Amino acid sequence: MSGFYIHSGNRLEKLAEALAGLVNEPGSAGVLEPEVVVVPSRGLERWLKMTLARINGVSANLEFPFSQSFLERNIFSGLRQQIDGQITGDPFSKEMLVWKIFFALEKVDGEAAPARMRFAEVDNYLEHTGDELSRYHLAAELGDLFDRYLLFRPELIRAWERGENPLSQFKAAAWQMELWRDLGRGLPKTHFAALQEAVNQMVYPEFFPEASTLSLSALQEKLPARLFLFGFAALPFNYLDLFKALSNLIEVHLFHVNPCAEFWGDQFRPGGKKRIVKADEIEGHPLLASWGRLGRAFFNLSASLEVDSYREYFVTPEADTLLAALQRQILELQPPELPLICNLQDNSLKINLCHGRQREIEILYDTILDALTRDPELKPENILVMAPDIGLYSSYIDARFGKGRSQSGRVRLDYTLVNAESILNLPEIKALFDLLRLFKSRFLLREVFDLFSLEVVRRCFSVSESGLDLLSQWLRRAAVNWGLDGAFREEVSGVDFAENSLGWGLDRLLTGYALAGSDLNDSGSADMQVWADEKGADFLPLTGIEGSEALVLGSFIEFIAGLRKAHQRLSQPLPARAWRAELKRLLGDFILPLKDDDPGLSCLRMAFEKLDQPLAAVARINRNLDGDSSNNEKTGRISCETIMAVLERELKNVSGHSGFFSSGITFS
Repeated sequence: MSGFYIHSGNRLEKLAEALAGLVNEPGSAGVLEPEVVVVPSRGLERWLKMTLARINGVSANLEFPFSQSFLERNIFSGLRQQIDGQITGDPFSKEMLVWKIFFALEKVDGEAAPARMRFAEVDNYLEHTGDELSRYHLAAELGDLFDRYLLFRPELIRAWERGENPLSQFKAAAWQMELWRDLGRGLPKTHFAALQEAVNQMVYPEFFPEASTLSLSALQEKLPARLFLFGFAALPFNYLDLFKALSNLIEVHLFHVNPCAEFWGDQFRPGGKKRIVKADEIEGHPLLASWGRLGRAFFNLSASLEVDSYREYFVTPEADTLLAALQRQILELQPPELPLICNLQDNSLKINLCHGRQREIEILYDTILDALTRDPELKPENILVMAPDIGLYSSYIDARFGKGRSQSGRVRLDYTLVNAESILNLPEIKALFDLLRLFKSRFLLREVFDLFSLEVVRRCFSVSESGLDLLSQWLRRAAVNWGLDGAFREEVSGVDFAENSLGWGLDRLLTGYALAGSDLNDSGSADMQVWADEKGADFLPLTGIEGSEALVLGSFIEFIAGLRKAHQRLSQPLPARAWRAELKRLLGDFILPLKDDDPGLSCLRMAFEKLDQPLAAVARINRNLDGDSSNNEKTGRISCETIMAVLERELKNVSGHSGFFSSGITFS
């Protein structure tokens, strides 16, 4: 059985009930085959799992992929194998595009002047910035741009590959076309635009002059018996086009969140691009016209499709509140009736005018506390706080909701911050970035000691908090200032002098411990002859370390020795594929996770994997194109600064680890 079925409603709970009923119905698939529910976010996945478990008593044998991962796993990977059996992965994925562009720009920079004229604008930019990090940022922006072209402008990509340029009137489009053709030269056309056309050619052969050479039965074998698309308020047109094409082969159910039961596809904002209608002539609700642009576009797309069934699950809000009145007006596409008469005790919709972000969070805290007090059944896990950029509020949230509140007489409210930036503050991730930054610094004592003071670092070297206090006193007495040793000083300043470096100070402490028992002078130093290190730098032994305290000093010496070795390895750019092993080595040498399943450690592992795969694929593609299997350096080298930017980008892409509804109030 096949077909396209739309389920539309204004309440997510009602759509979930409809999905639960369908999941309980026996399908044409085998008993052990999982149902596939495509979702737009991990937060919705968690909520839907809990809701289906509550309705059906259990939520099992269900898969919740994103739309892109479903298409890649169930459609595109099989088609690529049919086109070229040697292909592994997507050579035109966003990650692959970024690295291919990065190394292509490196080649452009080394080309002769006539060849570089094709990319005059790019060459001019690189000439003025000049550094590798700027080249990576440019490659990342271009990778994102080409990825959007593939998804939203596939006809442009197809035209470029035919040698046509529909955007010839734009100066930038010329070099973009040249760059794209360079990226795809010698590779089979297996990107999204080509594969979407291949699917349509198989499913709608009557619209194409030539029959497809690909196997439709092989495509069907990798598809589930039925597919559910749940909770989407928007979806790219070309994704929707693909799912509609699949409905000729399997059942496809689209559960669409729709705030209005009437046709509202013609609701436009008076001040926007639609200027034909005067403001007082607009029928309907102004909120739909002004805030519903994205949802309106998706509504029009779904309304234009030929469907086998269209089911509605609209619920009219019955509550006597201001919010319910507003929802009824939008649902029925009625203009607002003014003035609205409401109860003064009605808290369903409140607008607070605040003079700053700190005040916003203070009022939010009081409002949430009041709501929890008034409604005993309301739990912090049921509360979601949303902002355009929640990262701007993170410090204020921690100050008001954080761990110190209960000590000052306030009630502490647990919370989870779901934000791409917040992942960088997880202990293991913060420690790794601080460590990488240290290798490009002057090794100031403050920076080194701050890194060693991080719990995940000092635990790796078995040092307690009391040991940190002792170490801080010793280093101050030893007059340590900056630098690893004399050789490091010569590297960064051109002068070899070890005095007041970390190595010099540790020599003072270690020698003083070895000479324990000698008389001390007034300064706390041993009253004995001046010593010299292996390069002749004079130092006076510093005593005062006794018994088991030496273990703390030994741990710090081991830490500094590890930093010295790592700095020697990372002082110069490394081959691209060597970075994954180096990052894992740094993680093992300096960082001990608080627990084995720590989210920071899990995110780092995923980021390392995502970092390695495209680099390996780019190296393999370059070797195949050049016919030089011995050239292991083809992918070039990457500096520490660039790898930090790469790692930050990958970590933000895998930041779905932090869950909605997992611990207390969710800030997103």
